[in-house]
Amino acid sequence: MKVKNHTAFVIALFIVGSCFNSFVYSRSLENFKPCIQHTADLILNCPANQSEAACQSQSTINAKFSSWLSTVSFSGGCNVMLFNNNSGAPSACGGVAVVTFTATSTCDPTVTCSAVFSVTAAPAAVLLCPMNQIEAACQTQIEIDTAFAIWLRTVSFSGACNPSLNNDNTGAPSFCGGFKTVQFTLNSSCEPPKTCNATFSVTDAPPVILNCPMDREEAAGQTQAAIDTKFAAWLASASFTGGCNPFFSNNNSGAPPSTGGSTDVTFEVKSSCESTKTCTANFTVKFPNSINDATMVHSVHIMPNPVFDLGYLYIENTQTKNAYIELSNASGQLIWKGIYSNPVEKIPLDFRAYASGIYYMKITVGTAISYFRWMHL
Repeated sequence: MKVKNHTAFVIALFIVGSCFNSFVYSRSLENFKPCIQHTADLILNCPANQSEAACQSQSTINAKFSSWLSTVSFSGGCNVMLFNNNSGAPSACGGVAVVTFTATSTCDPTVTCSAVFSVTAAPAAVLLCPMNQIEAACQTQIEIDTAFAIWLRTVSFSGACNPSLNNDNTGAPSFCGGFKTVQFTLNSSCEPPKTCNATFSVTDAPPVILNCPMDREEAAGQTQAAIDTKFAAWLASASFTGGCNPFFSNNNSGAPPSTGGSTDVTFEVKSSCESTKTCTANFTVKFPNSINDATMVHSVHIMPNPVFDLGYLYIENTQTKNAYIELSNASGQLIWKGIYSNPVEKIPLDFRAYASGIYYMKITVGTAISYFRWMHL
């Protein structure tokens, strides 16, 4: 019985001695008290590994990382101090942070554990430019603008975090021809900008080439219907090529008279893509030569020729028949006429009221007809 009591007494002294030494060295009862009360071992519970998706904002990742750090826990131990070695959250664009957590206790060995907080890698940005596109000239500008706008929208991309797509276009090229090279830019919060270039072009409008008819001269003495038919065919021989939305016209006012006359016709081509092209050609019905006939006027003089203001017609008529005189312009329009019966006449004509150009005098005595050309400057 004494042996048992002696053994128990030694064990009690050992425990008290250990605690008393702690008390002596620390000069505090606080370290003495727990040693007597402590019964549970220190257990450290690390956070569960956590993975976050990329492309969140960095502030969101930082907040989640901070919240994750706080999920560490422990049980047991005395005067437990908890530490970790984190150096900040990983990048929102992707990365890993391995954190070691450490718990210290005055009554237990130091305990550590490690956990991982990760952000998946950001998807790589891939920019796909539109294909180069060529449009035919001579469409309307609205049609080209519409095709250009549709073409711009064919750019595409994949991946990227918080993507922003833009381009530097300044508008479609002219429908008459030209090109625009456009740079497309993809901005991402996790990569440098990605760029690509593509070209939208319109073929050049074909130039207008206007082919005028050759000047033409017809003999007098034909019917007016024949002259009109030949004049129409002559007009139709004008041609052109090229141009955008061309409009072809001429200013003809009809064929000259079959008895003689001349007309100048201006042909015109208007195009949407260049200035108006014109050319002028002449169609003439030649006046017949004077007829030397016994019944014809013996002598005719027109003075001066060319005439500036006043002109004179001298007629010596050896016949007893009246002389019928007509003055026409180059288009065959009758502008003056008179009848004279005297053997000798001096007839004044005032050209000041008439436009400059070529005029034709027709003198008829009986069945004989004579023509004279008079230039007015």
